[in-house]
This record gives sequence, structure tokens and C-alpha cells, in this order.
Amino acid sequence: TQGPERTRIVLDVLDDVRRRFAVDPDRTYLGGFSGGARVACRIAFALPEYFGGVVPVCAAESLREESWLRQRVTDRLSVALMTGETDFNRGEIERFRGPLLSDVGVRTKVWMVPKLGHGLPSAGVLAETVRWLEEGLPQRRRLAAQWPAMRTTTEPASREAWSTALLNEAKKRLQNPATLYSGLSQLQGVAVRWQDLPAAAEANQILGKYEAEVERPWEADDLAEQRKFLLAEARGLAAYATGPLAPQYEKQRASMAGAALQRWQMLLADDPDSPAGREAQQRIPELLKLTGDSK
Repeated sequence: TQGPERTRIVLDVLDDVRRRFAVDPDRTYLGGFSGGARVACRIAFALPEYFGGVVPVCAAESLREESWLRQRVTDRLSVALMTGETDFNRGEIERFRGPLLSDVGVRTKVWMVPKLGHGLPSAGVLAETVRWLEEGLPQRRRLAAQWPAMRTTTEPASREAWSTALLNEAKKRLQNPATLYSGLSQLQGVAVRWQDLPAAAEANQILGKYEAEVERPWEADDLAEQRKFLLAEARGLAAYATGPLAPQYEKQRASMAGAALQRWQMLLADDPDSPAGREAQQRIPELLKLTGDSK
């Protein structure tokens, strides 16, 4: 199963380790194979404050929808995607997951292991990925020094302490136009994640004041982020659908193409004269053929 039970087990183990040892979240890496790789991605993308990176082997998962979590993943995580030369998920990793993460700004690298199928790579290859993860450590530490609440402390913090730290960091971000949007997104995260605590009440109060303003410069940043992720999804899904697929996935080609087509059509409707709109005009005819739609 890839359900809540496996997630709960992983989080219980992490909690136990953090209570027993002074674990550095900047050097805590989560990994998994196949279905376990999808679980590892889900956990790391939902709780990026706990990790410095993730190593999904022969499978992966999508980022979450919440803007504050996507921003945190982009700020913090390194994603080392691995696949085998004959892995039936190779197309997903090489053409879809890896490029999408890179396009939205996540530090990402894809390893294609020769002579490997849907299996675990050698210890030497895994050690290479760890060295690459460690190369991102200085950047993680610089960002953590500037924004301490972007990661957990070595000692487990109480819900009250962590929510307050995130609230204070968000208010600091609001003071700079360059980080205004990220600050508002973080306030939304506090309001949703810690909704029973005083920090959430204050976050909602601040958000209400900004919502009441006539001028909303952050809305342009919000739209730009939505377009960026939509374009990355459109490109990745199109590349996945139009390239070679393993026999067990061939029947899914039309639905993959349909998902890509939907996103390209949204980009075209948004602004036909933009670079994304012009790219959509080039991509849509091929995808229409794959979906069996001649319109």
C-alpha cells in the first residue's frame, strides 16, 4: 500500500530518530524505491522543513498544490531522481518528473543507470547521489540563516513554537516588496496548518487587511507562479505522452495526451500572443491526434 499507514510509519520513525539524536534537517535525506519513491516524494513535498533532499528511485510524485509548500520545496530541497536503462518508469522520470521540477526551480538531477531495470542501483551510484545532495548544503544553510523558520530545529519544537516562528518569518517577508508574495503565502500556510492556535488567528487577521486593500501588487506574482507551474506541467506531460512508453502504459497514452492538451489549451486561452501561447499552438495539433480528437 502507498496509503496513510506507510506515511505514518515513516513519520513515526523520523520523530523517534529526532528525539534520540541531534539530527540536522539540512542533511536529512528521504529515499524510496518504486511505490516507496512516491511515498518519499509525498512526504518530502508536504514537509520540506524536515529534509534537505529526497532520492526517489524508479518512480516519483507531483508537488503539492499549496503555494507555500511549493515555495519551500524550491527553496530547500534537492531532488535526485533515479531510473534504470530498461525501467518501465524511465519515461516518467526522464521526460516528465525531472524536467517539471527543474522548470519550476527545484534543484533537480536525473540519473539513468545503464543495465538497470526497475530495481535498486549499486551502492556506488547511491553514494554519488548523496554527494550531489551534499553539494546543495551550503545554499540550504545560507537560506536557513536568513529565514530560520524555513526548516525545523535539531530539537523537536512544540506546535506553538513552530507556528509562531513561521508567523514571525512571514511578517518579516511582508516588509520587502521582493518577498511580499512569499510572506502572504506563508501566512496562508500558518492559517491552514495551525488553525487551532493563536498564530493562525493573527495570520488570518493580517491576510484580511491585505485582502481589503485596493491595490494588490502580489496578485501579479500569484498569476506568474500559476502560469509557471501550468507551463511546466504542460511541457512535461506532452513529452511523456509523445515519447516511447512501456507496453503496460501504452493504453494510457491518450489520457496523458489529454491532460497535456488541457493545460496547453488553458495557456492558449490565457494569452495567445505570449511565448507560452505560441508554443501551445505548435503543441496542440499533435496532442489532438493522440487523443483521437480532430477538433
